[in-house]
Amino acid sequence: MKIFIFAVLLSFPFVLSVLADDNFNDSVEQLKTLYNQGKYIQILEQMARTRSAVEKQHVDKLKSLFPKTIEGFSMVDQVDAQSIMGMYSVEQVLKAGELELLVSLTGGSGEMGVNGIEDSSADVMNNFSQMTSMLKQIPGAENMTIKGRSASILIDEESGMLTMNIKGNLIFHIEQQNGKVTKDQLVKIADSFDWDEIEAYTTGIK
Repeated sequence: MKIFIFAVLLSFPFVLSVLADDNFNDSVEQLKTLYNQGKYIQILEQMARTRSAVEKQHVDKLKSLFPKTIEGFSMVDQVDAQSIMGMYSVEQVLKAGELELLVSLTGGSGEMGVNGIEDSSADVMNNFSQMTSMLKQIPGAENMTIKGRSASILIDEESGMLTMNIKGNLIFHIEQQNGKVTKDQLVKIADSFDWDEIEAYTTGIK
C-alpha cells in the first residue's frame, strides 16, 4: 500500500484557489492557451504535468496532518509519502522498545488517464475497503469506535493490526512490524490523530 492520487482539476477558478504556486499557475495559463488554440493532445500532456504539481501539495498536506508526537512512542525518521498509478500512501514508523509499528494513511480514486485508460486506483481502494470489512468478520477481531469512526483490531500470536475507513476515500492502518503490540497501544495511536481535521480536508466539508 504505497501509493497516491489527486483527480486532475478541470475547473480553472477552483484550481487556482487550491494552490497558489507560480509554476502551477503558469501551467494553468498554458492549459487555457492550448484550449483556445484547439491543441487538445497537448492539453492532455500538460494536464499530466499539472497533476504532478497538485499531487505533491496534496501529499505534503496529509503529511502535515500526522501527529507530531505520540506519548510512549518515538518516531523513526520523518513522515514518508509515496505515490504511483493514481494512489498514495503517507507512512510513519513508530517504536517503543522492541516494538515497531508501521502507521499508514492510504487513498486514491479512479479517473481517465492521458491515454484514455481508466486508472485502477478506485478498484484498489474498493478492494482495501472489502478487506477492511472482511477483517471485521475474522474470528478474534474486535470492532470498536474510535472518535466516532469504526475500527477493527486483530491481534494474534504473530501479528497485530488496526484498520479504519476514513471519509475522503482513505484507509488508516497500523501494522506490527517487530515486537508485540497491545490493543491499548493501537487505540492510543489511532486516537492521537485529529480525524475531524483530516476529514474536513479530504472531503472539503467542515
